[in-house]
Amino acid sequence: MFDQLKILIISKQFPPIIGGGGSHAFYLASELSLKEEVQVHVLTSAIGTKPSRKAIPKKNLVVYRVDFTHTESLHYDGAIKRGLQLCESVKPDIIHGQHMAGALIGLHLKASFGIPLVVTLHKTPRSRWDETITRRDSLYSYMKLLSRLEIDLFIAGSKAFERELKDVGVAERKIRLIYHGIPIEWYKKMAYDNKKTSSVMKNLNLSPNDNLIICPSRLDEKRKELDIFVKACGLLHQQIKDKKFTFLITGTAKNQEERRYKKELEHIASTWRIETRLKFISFKQDELPALYRLAKACILPSIREGLGLVLLEALAVRTPVIGSNVLGINEVIKINREHGLLFELGDHKDLGERLVEVFTNEDLVRKLKREGFKRLKKHFNAELMAEKHLECYSELIKKARLKLKPDLFPV
Repeated sequence: MFDQLKILIISKQFPPIIGGGGSHAFYLASELSLKEEVQVHVLTSAIGTKPSRKAIPKKNLVVYRVDFTHTESLHYDGAIKRGLQLCESVKPDIIHGQHMAGALIGLHLKASFGIPLVVTLHKTPRSRWDETITRRDSLYSYMKLLSRLEIDLFIAGSKAFERELKDVGVAERKIRLIYHGIPIEWYKKMAYDNKKTSSVMKNLNLSPNDNLIICPSRLDEKRKELDIFVKACGLLHQQIKDKKFTFLITGTAKNQEERRYKKELEHIASTWRIETRLKFISFKQDELPALYRLAKACILPSIREGLGLVLLEALAVRTPVIGSNVLGINEVIKINREHGLLFELGDHKDLGERLVEVFTNEDLVRKLKREGFKRLKKHFNAELMAEKHLECYSELIKKARLKLKPDLFPV
């Protein structure tokens, strides 16, 4: 059908910016661009001295960077202008907008060029739906607006996302469930890269005898319940005294509010006498696989999640995962004590007991590594994710082209 399928992905977040939405856009673009029949163009934010255009070696991938900030004249004016230029020069067959910014910019481009538009939203779903929420919360009002506009297809990265799209008013026929996926081979390669492993160990001042426990989270996300993580680590330290632990939160304070929150967490750590063992350090995207591999466990104590991409990243290198028993996380850890360990939301004692098990039950740990990786490979791998996206793209492009054909039998 195509000589080469051209895809334009619009994502405000893209490495070196790290976040769930940015990681997903990176994994999707990278996996798609490995295919000879596909050409991927990514429009994303300008970062420091990063070039405005960069072709990625050994991949059919080009990244364009532009200032995504607002202007008085138009929301995302600069990004829209660059997107219009790309539609004129690259002539993409499909546009895939990530999150709100990608959806809005994509709508502008579709209005001018008639190119089919796919959208993936990354707003963390609410545990309980309230019909009045779109009248009280501007972000949900925005989602309601998007459900009424000319978006051809919404892709939900989990059942939690799928449910919320339906709740906000998106027609079921316009939703496709495709689980977010991890590029397993790339993760394995990065995880065992000696240079990256040494860099991570140096940043953490980690010795071979240290037992690393990680909680991947920015400090601006209080829904992650980082205090529960710190208290549970304190319990672990109390109960297992013959091991040396390092407890890591992968976020650094960037403003006054985050510095205040960090001090709160440090105060809790001091109360539990683990203040010298708790660290706040962020890492580059390509260092994360080595970080996960070095960890004895990856913890996600969130109040709610869309899926819990960090758990999938940990499973890619066979690191046991522990998460709160909430919507999203229980899609990754579908069977407790098989794919991972679940604990009751907000219960630091329950989480502490699960951590103790990681260091006292070798048979359980072997099972978690084996079965967790099997589930990841079967349901959450990037290769499968890319194939399913290509099916959706091809279907939409075919429909769009059929509509452009003149009526062969006019009345």
